[in-house]
Amino acid sequence: GAINKSLFTLSKVISALDRRDTFVPYRDSKLTKLLMDSLGGNSKCLMVACCSPSEKYLDESVSTLTYASRARNIQNKPVIQMDQTSRLIAELKTEIVELKSQVQKLTAENQSLRSGQSFPQGGVPS
Repeated sequence: GAINKSLFTLSKVISALDRRDTFVPYRDSKLTKLLMDSLGGNSKCLMVACCSPSEKYLDESVSTLTYASRARNIQNKPVIQMDQTSRLIAELKTEIVELKSQVQKLTAENQSLRSGQSFPQGGVPS
């Protein structure tokens, strides 16, 4: 009962994401609620489709491959989730690197000016 409902809802979610619908029924089952970030969200996701080489299970294998094909079309945008402090630290580290680069450039320009070289407007010695 509940497993079939969850798998059916998972199929509806994958179909909605494949069609890029504006409404995706994540909340229709516990499984899809748990997988919300993995399905079209902020996480990386891997899906494994298991098929049988037996002719006896041909219908199920084709169904599985169709399902996997739709899931493959879903595009996630993985994002590193940081708290505000970690994000601020990362931004400040980036700013420090940029400022160090500017300091090196200005120091070289200053030394060149003191030695009598002239700089065109681009800031590169002639």
